[in-house]
Amino acid sequence: MLRRSLFGLVLAATTLAGGTPAQAASKHRFSVTATESVISQSAGYPNPGSTIIRAGIVTGTFGDGAIVERARITGHPNPTTVTFKSTVTAFYALGTFRSALSGTATLQANGSFSLTGYAHYTGGSGSYRGAHGQYSFRAVIPPATPNRPGPAVGHVSGTVSY
Repeated sequence: MLRRSLFGLVLAATTLAGGTPAQAASKHRFSVTATESVISQSAGYPNPGSTIIRAGIVTGTFGDGAIVERARITGHPNPTTVTFKSTVTAFYALGTFRSALSGTATLQANGSFSLTGYAHYTGGSGSYRGAHGQYSFRAVIPPATPNRPGPAVGHVSGTVSY
């Protein structure tokens, strides 16, 4: 079940999709749906030091795009919590955004996961060249449906400055 916890990282990273760096900084509300699948994971996942690569599609406020995430588990502070660091690239028609994330994923009593953390832009291309700034993220992943493998679907909404 902890594998699903990193799904929220990709969702949180969809906030990378807003505006152009030339605009004056302002806050923009967003809502995004992401569907993603595991592409690769290292042996021992989700033990500290293990990695996972996920890829998927995003739709919502900023249009349609794709996301690739590379995450590394950095710790297990307790049996129901995982800490992580991740890099994300979001691809859109006008260019890409790159971001670095760190946070926690915690299993809840009802089987869902609560994710929180911080991120910063590490650059961009096309219309988003020179992207910079910071943001925080929160996500909730619903409980898994037993015996139904397939892509994970999640929803993220909030505010992003650009």
